[in-house]
Amino acid sequence: MISASRPSSTSSTLADVGLRARTLAVVGLAVALSVAEFIRSGTLALSSLADIAVGWVLLGGGILLWHGRPSAKRPGTLMVLTSIAWLAGGVLHRGPLTQLLLTAPSGRIGDRRIALVIAFAYVDGIVETIVPVPWLALVWCLTLGFTGFARAWRSSGMVRRGRMVASTGAIAIASVVALDRVAALFDLAVPDALVLASYDLVVTVVAIALAADLRLGAGSGSAATGIVVELGASSDATSLRDRLAGVLGDPSLVVGYSNETGDFADESGRRIELPAAGTGRTVLPVFDGDNQVAMVVHDEAVLGDPGLVDAVATATRIAVMNLRLRAEIDDRVLALQGSQRRLLAAEANQRSRIERRLAEGALARLARVVALLSDPAVAQSIGAAPVDLRSALDAADTELRSFARGVYPASLTSAGLAAAVEELASSSGHVVDVALPPTRLPPATEVAAYFVCAEALANAVKHARATRIGIEGEVAAGALRLSVTDDGVGGADPSGSGIQGLRDRLAAIGGLLEVSDTRGGGTTVSAIVPITTKSDDAALALSPPA
Repeated sequence: MISASRPSSTSSTLADVGLRARTLAVVGLAVALSVAEFIRSGTLALSSLADIAVGWVLLGGGILLWHGRPSAKRPGTLMVLTSIAWLAGGVLHRGPLTQLLLTAPSGRIGDRRIALVIAFAYVDGIVETIVPVPWLALVWCLTLGFTGFARAWRSSGMVRRGRMVASTGAIAIASVVALDRVAALFDLAVPDALVLASYDLVVTVVAIALAADLRLGAGSGSAATGIVVELGASSDATSLRDRLAGVLGDPSLVVGYSNETGDFADESGRRIELPAAGTGRTVLPVFDGDNQVAMVVHDEAVLGDPGLVDAVATATRIAVMNLRLRAEIDDRVLALQGSQRRLLAAEANQRSRIERRLAEGALARLARVVALLSDPAVAQSIGAAPVDLRSALDAADTELRSFARGVYPASLTSAGLAAAVEELASSSGHVVDVALPPTRLPPATEVAAYFVCAEALANAVKHARATRIGIEGEVAAGALRLSVTDDGVGGADPSGSGIQGLRDRLAAIGGLLEVSDTRGGGTTVSAIVPITTKSDDAALALSPPA
């Protein structure tokens, strides 16, 4: 958790005394200005009372913010200044009112363009209080409305929600003044009393809404309660930094993760430098227990509320822990896949060793016996028996060689996949249409594809009672895509040992095998066989199904 030192009771008491003194001072000043307004107007007209009431609404809202959240004290001061300038008369209030609406909820300017608009508003308020200049008022309201709209439009997430009331208020106030100025430019008859009443009403509603929003924390606190949900609901393909920057509305935000050296680095591994004092940026440390697991470097204006700080720290900690857990799961999956590949490769290597031992032992001795039987002297000494004996020896030799080589034909090695499958189809006793690419592929790919065709063809012949079978394939996207279809009775079992064995071996080298079946309408076996030349993958492919 993020800890902070508690203020001492003495400093807290002094702060309370200072706050009460400031409150009494501004209330006294507001009373004096209200009395002066009564004296100056010389009447208790409704318009004067309404004008004074707006000033006191602004003052009440500012004082309310002073006594509320720490993050609301700066906008509270701006609202108090607006009320004093309002009660002082003229349009002096335009400066602090513009600053309030274009800096809420933090009260900090933080942007040179906004600073220029605010400076112009102060100048306009002073000039027009002395000498009314209609076009200055029009420029002021247009810049206020446009900047308020752009400020909300350019932001996102919680920052946009925090600015929404102030930006809406800026647009509303600017609209009333703009309509009045446009009417004056075109000599349209609009009663001054209606314009003033509309302006007073809009300013009053905006003051009440903004004070309530900042006092209750609707711009930050309520948004903070949903930050965990927003981070969790984002796409996994989006980085934590991008998600957090979008939620907070700070595009310059940086998230640093702790590493083995004790430093912090971003998602690309670059070391994160702490911001210097006075740059307007600060660091939020994120802890998991006693260990700091991350830090968030952000704009000071983004996180001005302690509740929001805790919410962001908690959400970031959960997101970091989730990322770490996901990385651990991915590592374990990769380790498991590697173990599976090594086991299957070991099985394939064992078959190769058996083949070599048979070739060097039993097959060599059989070849020697066949050679002896071919000797005329030996054949004459044993009579007619050699013919039958040679046939038996040839059969034994063929059987042993087939077992040793993994039951795939010599034509697969010499002529390629298309020729081997054609040979397989011709010996099936069924009508089989073969359409495979004639080009040679890596041995691992050809052997794996051959086993798929052999198993699917055997199933169609033995179980599906098919009369016609089709075997098609094409090379696309770095893989051989096979399809074996038949017109049999269907009802194939995708979990059968032969199909499952092929599926496991294809999965081990990154391939796929699917069986689709319509009872009474035939079966389709589809496979994607990667075109690979890796030694481990070749060993897996060359290992026939059990």
